[in-house]
Amino acid sequence: MASSPHYVVIIRPEAEEDLRAITAYIATNSPDAAHQWLDLIREAIEELAYMPSRFPAAREAGQVLVDIRQRVEGNYRIIFELRKRDVIILGIRHAARRPMDL
Repeated sequence: MASSPHYVVIIRPEAEEDLRAITAYIATNSPDAAHQWLDLIREAIEELAYMPSRFPAAREAGQVLVDIRQRVEGNYRIIFELRKRDVIILGIRHAARRPMDL
């Protein structure tokens, strides 16, 4: 990206645990695919520093009175809260799973 980020991306510990668990699960069948997936998701997370409001509200948005959005990458949803100039990564979920409890 040519311009500097406008938002600070913060990854909550629960989201880091999601990344670890999903990567380990994928690695049971293909370690290479797991590394590729992790790289893709980490890059998508970093890109949220630029115009995160372009992504739609997440299914979880109705549970709370804050701005909860999602970015979909393949079969996974990156669920985040948009707060002032921060993007807070709340979790990573397979699209087929039920919504997160917030």
